[in-house]
Amino acid sequence: MQLRSNFLAALAVQALFANEALSFESIVRPFFPAMQEAMQKTGAGFNWANHEVHTDDGYILNLFRLLPAGVKRASDCADCFGQPVFLMHGMGANGSRWLNRINEDIDPLAIALAKRGYDVWLGNGRGNHMSSEHEHLNWIIDEEKYWDYSYPEMATNDLPAMLNTVYEETGRQKINYIGISLGTTQVLYALSHEKTQ
Repeated sequence: MQLRSNFLAALAVQALFANEALSFESIVRPFFPAMQEAMQKTGAGFNWANHEVHTDDGYILNLFRLLPAGVKRASDCADCFGQPVFLMHGMGANGSRWLNRINEDIDPLAIALAKRGYDVWLGNGRGNHMSSEHEHLNWIIDEEKYWDYSYPEMATNDLPAMLNTVYEETGRQKINYIGISLGTTQVLYALSHEKTQ
């Protein structure tokens, strides 16, 4: 009986996601409230701005920039930002992980850096719920094509696209980079690959 119930539940979920009329926006856009909640939990009063970044192979990434308290747009406060620092998450994570408080007495890394005057940018690699869009593919309908990538594509397409956005927005020649897990693998691969140099 339990097996039959699980099977029926699986069929219902499959039917839901197989329906092409299902709003793609309703699935991928919930990250904005999730990001807002992560920012509020820090209790630091910072805002954030989203930069939509397109890669050479069509993935659409969301790159977040922390803004000082009370600032709604980066252009409102050009003098508020110090040296840029780009934080890249690890496998199975997203940019909001840098806002997670591990110890109540210690600020999350992104907030600690922002409080010290750094211009903090949170990267989001392809395929996580904060960067799941594509110019031509739907991650549900075109599942096989959408998910056909690995860390080399993330290193040679995602990372340069995001870092170029940081360069363009800040006008700075130097960007500090902090990566964890896959975020470190990506930058090491990118630095050793001819295409990204």
